[in-house]
Amino acid sequence: MAEKFTMKPIRSIVIFAGCILIVEFDDGMCKSVDVSQLFNHKTLGKTLSRLKGNKRLFDSAKIDAAGIGVSWGDSIGIECNDLYYYGHNLKTNVRTNSKSSALKPKTTTTRQKKTPARV
Repeated sequence: MAEKFTMKPIRSIVIFAGCILIVEFDDGMCKSVDVSQLFNHKTLGKTLSRLKGNKRLFDSAKIDAAGIGVSWGDSIGIECNDLYYYGHNLKTNVRTNSKSSALKPKTTTTRQKKTPARV
């Protein structure tokens, strides 16, 4: 029985130098995608290779409507499932509401010396 195809919509992206995107998906997964590794891809490479050496264009990446992909202008883009497939999992701390003591700054207390009372 074939596995059912499911979309992995994009929640947010962070753009890094070197053609790297950090992509957060609706399922909570975060992945690092080095788009430059896809420049020579059989099907994706044809359009993505136009990003090669064009930092200004790469930095203009936007999430498409409904989170179905990332695009650079009207003619360059990559679908969300391709980003999910070719991305590398990032280890993240998704427990943002926890009150872990490890997240609190360490404080030190000092005792004040008592001075003797004058008689």
